[in-house]
Amino acid sequence: MEDPLQSRDSVTFSSSGSDENRKERRSDFKKKLLNAFSKFKHSFKKKRVDELQAVNVVPAVVDAFRKLLIMDELLPQKHDDYHMMLRFLKARKFDIGKAKHMWADMLEWRKEFGADTIMEDFEFNELNEVIKYNPHGYHGVDKEGRPVFIERFEKLDRNKLMQVTTIDRYVKYHAQRCEEMHAIKFPACTIASKRHIDSSITILDLQGIGFCNLEEADREIMKRFLKILIDNYPQTGGQSFIINVGLELRSLRSICEYFMDPKVASKVHVIGDRYQRKLLKVIDASELPTFLGGTCTCANQGGCLRSDKGPWNNPEILKVKGSDTLTAESSSEAEDNVIAVCEEDPMASALEKLPSEQGKLLTELKMDMDHIKEGLSEQINELLSEFKKKTLS
Repeated sequence: MEDPLQSRDSVTFSSSGSDENRKERRSDFKKKLLNAFSKFKHSFKKKRVDELQAVNVVPAVVDAFRKLLIMDELLPQKHDDYHMMLRFLKARKFDIGKAKHMWADMLEWRKEFGADTIMEDFEFNELNEVIKYNPHGYHGVDKEGRPVFIERFEKLDRNKLMQVTTIDRYVKYHAQRCEEMHAIKFPACTIASKRHIDSSITILDLQGIGFCNLEEADREIMKRFLKILIDNYPQTGGQSFIINVGLELRSLRSICEYFMDPKVASKVHVIGDRYQRKLLKVIDASELPTFLGGTCTCANQGGCLRSDKGPWNNPEILKVKGSDTLTAESSSEAEDNVIAVCEEDPMASALEKLPSEQGKLLTELKMDMDHIKEGLSEQINELLSEFKKKTLS
């Protein structure tokens, strides 16, 4: 599977000229890029992301966002990833200023929290005891190939849990699992399913849990972990199934709809004790533990929540993943190449890279995109509507 950014042409650029001249050109380029983004966002603010993807505009936007991050020295090689940048843009509804601010905050958090080395530096030796008193874990994949996370709150023994670990260590453990997800699980699932995977399925079993059961420690852990997840790993949550919800918590659905973006809220399913049919619609029975209506027991691995079952444990898939190599330009070379390619018109240059398979219609789209600078948003919207109708017919 080819990454939209990895297919970009390599451009060389001579770094001749004074430092002062280079700074002026850099500043001028950034202003042009920000202006192009602003006009682009204004023209398409009423369009959904999937509509933009349908006409291959999103890859150009991500590529332009990448260029801006390089200019501000905010793109370490480790994070030079198309899908990661796209997730941050989506999280801020393609507002480039907010997306860049969120990205910069993420880098600062990683530095302060030690996220870049947490998989090597942090040892959670109490894991077996923690799972005993708070059963949870990843188990299998859904029908689309996404990893499934399960947590059984009805088995939670809070007092004993806090005797074997601390809130700080427990939060750090969950952050470590996020890093593991992106470094190991998502790539393995991508290879296994032959499609890009960067989100997961969550099943939370609230059997016997009510508002009165939630103590300060529970709220503190949830608040701190959710902030880490939302701020630094945006758009990685697929569908969430909150099951065995009693009458006291049935209002969770309304709460989700009130506080969340409608698209996010639509992914949260609050269900009573008749959840099996809904789970089996998205997860094969062989991938679902028997206690959730599936057929898997992982009897030889200490039970399903201790097995860590999934393609990320397949030696052949790990071998393929391990053979991947990344190449990247140095910061100064990349910055010079960005200026050379886009100095005249950043967005127009990015649009030049759009594929031509769509033929005449896509050519007309590009011509109309050039009119963004003249504020002809109505023509763009009409063309997008026409394109959508033809692609759906």
